[in-house]
Amino acid sequence: MQELISQTAALGIEITPTRSLMIIFGIILFTAVVVHLILHKVVLRAFEKRALASSHLWLQIITQNKLFHRLAFTLQGIIVNVQAVLWLQKGSEAAEILTTVAQLWVMIYAMLSFFSLLDVILKLAQKFPAASQLPLKGIFQGIKLVTAIIIGILIISLLIGQSPAILISGLGAMAAVLMLVFKDPILGLVAGIQLSANDMLKLGDWLEMPKYGADGAVIDIGLTTVKVRNWDNTITTIPTW
Repeated sequence: MQELISQTAALGIEITPTRSLMIIFGIILFTAVVVHLILHKVVLRAFEKRALASSHLWLQIITQNKLFHRLAFTLQGIIVNVQAVLWLQKGSEAAEILTTVAQLWVMIYAMLSFFSLLDVILKLAQKFPAASQLPLKGIFQGIKLVTAIIIGILIISLLIGQSPAILISGLGAMAAVLMLVFKDPILGLVAGIQLSANDMLKLGDWLEMPKYGADGAVIDIGLTTVKVRNWDNTITTIPTW
């Protein structure tokens, strides 16, 4: 920002720091809007048209799960962050606010992009008989949960300006309380991971559990629940633990 002021002063144009800041924000906003329009109105729209007209299944699945849309939003956040670092004075309040917002944006959409990628892999795997028998849904749900926890810790550490390691060490003191409050979800999570990792149950297996009114074929294996289509076509949900 100081360079902009000095350059305009050399040209005989007097500009105040406030006006300089408004100009820089205008440039960043203008660039962000242009990039958004190019990505979403031109590139992604052309890709979607091609995917709908294509016979390739993977293109259609990628479009349905909005993988490239989320990657585009991630790229937009990176561009805003780079501009803030280049244009704004390091350590200024404006730079801190804009870079923090941009970094939060990037982390959230990077996580969502990763989730979309896992969904694409899962949908593609379900199209193949051998892969569809693998407990991929439960495994991917576990990966998503771990990823969300990591991103949540990074977001909180960014907002409070502390190292993630300090935040994690502080959470250790709350472990006993968390275990009591979230006992059932944690039990379900552990049981779901064991069910998936040990291949104890497959889609299509016949499961009978009178306690839950289940008597039919397994149609879905999640991280915390198993869905059964009973002989009368009713659906029963059973906790994994």
